[in-house]
Amino acid sequence: MRCVLMQIQDDTDSFKFFPYPSDGKENKGGFDLIKNPEKIDEITEFKKFPELRRLIEFLNFESKRYRSFGCDGGIVDSGFTGYIEFAFRESEQAKQFELYRELIDGFERYLIDTHTPEETIAICNSLKFEKAEIYLEGIYFGNKLSLFFLAHSQVEAARFLDAFFGYLRKIEFP
Repeated sequence: MRCVLMQIQDDTDSFKFFPYPSDGKENKGGFDLIKNPEKIDEITEFKKFPELRRLIEFLNFESKRYRSFGCDGGIVDSGFTGYIEFAFRESEQAKQFELYRELIDGFERYLIDTHTPEETIAICNSLKFEKAEIYLEGIYFGNKLSLFFLAHSQVEAARFLDAFFGYLRKIEFP
């Protein structure tokens, strides 16, 4: 079984420069948690979706392979939606799109091996990956992935994201 919806599409509507400034409202802007880990408490998006915090902490603090660029989550219409933007931590890896493709292919195999067919399909239908170029402090860094999610509830969204981040943990810390 292959999750045909788990392709990596081009993201044509994403910011390309990081860090980015505050919007003057709720969003405090993007800041580099690798260089400034103390700023994690300034991420206002955690108020709407507290489960994001442990995922962002994993990417920036526990993992040595990845980094985050942004996140959000909240109720929209009758569902719960949002995104997490991340990349390989090393620029040379972030420039190699095939590494992202291998990551998603491996995740699909992981789902098939560890979840029921119904769960696998539900997760595949809930998660969507898009890629975009990212510039870090004005210098081309490589590609980032935006992992978009849409679920019936916040609990379901957290469960679907846990499947992906569980896979990332498994491959980094076997």
